[in-house]
Amino acid sequence: MKNQENVEPVAEPPKHPETDSWPLISPDTGGSENIMFQISETRPGGAALSHRHPNREHVFYVLSGHGTATVGDESFDVDPGDAYYVPKDVEHGIKSRTRETLKLIVVFFPAEGELI
Repeated sequence: MKNQENVEPVAEPPKHPETDSWPLISPDTGGSENIMFQISETRPGGAALSHRHPNREHVFYVLSGHGTATVGDESFDVDPGDAYYVPKDVEHGIKSRTRETLKLIVVFFPAEGELI
C-alpha cells in the first residue's frame, strides 16, 4: 500500500510548472508493471503545458480545485468529480483557473512513455 504522505514527490516535471506529482503505483514503486497511478497538484498559476505522449493513454479525475483542460482541439472546464480521457499521441494540457490548488488523480497506460 502507498500513501501520498510516504512517497517522494516529483517536483515540477517537464512542461508542468508549479506542479508536484506523487507516483503511488508504478513499475518504480511496485504494484504494477503496466499502469502508473499518481496524484498531481498544480498550484495557482501552474499548468501542464500542451504536450503529448506518443504511446500513452491518460485518465484524469479531479479531486479538488477547478481547471481548464485541453484535449486535442477541445477545451473545457473541469471541477471536482469530473473525469476525462486523453488518447495516446493527442496534445493535451490543463491549468488551474482559480486561486486554489488543482488536485488530480492521473492514470497512465502504459506506465512508461515519452513526453513531447
